[in-house]
Formats: sequence, structure tokens, C-alpha cells
Amino acid sequence: MASYYYSLAVLPMSDAVVLTYTSPVLTAFGATFLGEAWHSLDFLGSALCLVGVMMISKPPILFHLLGLKEGNAELSPLGLLAASAAAVCATCVYLIIRILRDKDVHSIVFVNYLAMAAVITAPVLGLAFEETWAWPSLWSLVLLLALASLASLGETMLAVGLKLESAAKATSMNYVQVVFAFCFQRVLLHQPSDWQSNFGAGLISAWGIVALVKEAAFAQDQVCSVSNKPLLKPPRSGPAR
Repeated sequence: MASYYYSLAVLPMSDAVVLTYTSPVLTAFGATFLGEAWHSLDFLGSALCLVGVMMISKPPILFHLLGLKEGNAELSPLGLLAASAAAVCATCVYLIIRILRDKDVHSIVFVNYLAMAAVITAPVLGLAFEETWAWPSLWSLVLLLALASLASLGETMLAVGLKLESAAKATSMNYVQVVFAFCFQRVLLHQPSDWQSNFGAGLISAWGIVALVKEAAFAQDQVCSVSNKPLLKPPRSGPAR
């Protein structure tokens, strides 16, 4: 969470959100080690997301080889690293929740341990980044409480979804945040974005839609296969004596 919030502070909102929410692809790949299915369409989605990340981060070497405009100097390299680290950490969290699903651990437990870890690590990170304590204003306090409440609710719902569905299906819903991030960036924050970032976010968002359609079609096929399964005939009774 610290890496994600740092990337939001130093990067445009859409870029930070898109880079961080490549975690569903990493989760789908890691879920294969848990015995969950990994289809050919998932490989296509991984490729789309990888191209999308490249279009957003704009690595100068790659763009120079392709003859395109070199990387955006306004994007902080440390911010890009933080967003990527947040995606990897989120993937590990999702997979751990899937592993603990069979242990009958309640979803609230995950959120409580997250809060406990934040209480311990927040002062350490504050000292590491030389942050000074400042008492928030009343309005800032209201915003912080709203942030904590919404974050806790979101983490709880995500934990519930990961317990009920496969890791790839549950985390694919996070791609909706990419659309929200671009809308909020342009409408509320008035931050511009170039065509490369828009194209990259479009690729990642497109895979989110394809993933949902794929899972819905797979579920429908399962229902049809079950409904078309012939019923077992009752055993024949022997001749009456």
C-alpha cells in the first residue's frame, strides 16, 4: 500500500493506477501454481497488458529502437518502480489469500492484519523518508477517515471475492479502476495524458473486458454441460418372488 500511495503522489493518477493494476495478470500466472486453470487467452491478455505497461512507462531504449518518441521525462523513475513493486506485492497478497481460503480464515482477519502491519511499518517508513508529524486540519482529518474506511471496505470485499472465486476472475475486476482513474484525472485533477498512455491504458482495460466475457462464457458452458448430462437410470428391480 505504501508503494501504491507513493506512486499516486509522484505520478499522474492514471499511470500509477494502470501500472499497479497489472497485478491481475501476475496473479493469474501465479495461480497456476495453485492448480487453477491458465488458458491460451490468458497468455494473450498478459501480452496486451505488457504492451500497455510499456506504452505508459515509455522506456527510452525501447522507444528509440521502435523509432517512437523517447520516454516521458516527467514520469519519476522511482514512482514507476514503486508502482511496479506495488503490483508485485499485491499479487503475493492475493495468492496468500487464496492459499488461506481452505483454512477457513474469515475475510476480516486479512484486513485486521493489514492494519496491524501498517501501524508497525508506518513510523519506520516515516523515519526512513524523513517525514515530520503535522496535526491534520479538520477537513484533512475527515478525508483521512474516509480514506481509511473506504480502503478497509474495499480490502474486505476483495478478500471475500478471492475466497468465492478464482484468483484470476476476482482480481480481473480491478481493471475497472483504470477507467475510473482516467476519468478522475481528466475531470477532477485536470492532468493531461498523451496518446501513448491512453493507448496503453486502453489495451489493459480491453483485456479486463475480455477476461470478464471469457469467465462468463466459461461459466455458461459449465451450466449447459451439467444441464445436458443424462440422468442416471434407476437400478432395475429383480423379479418378484
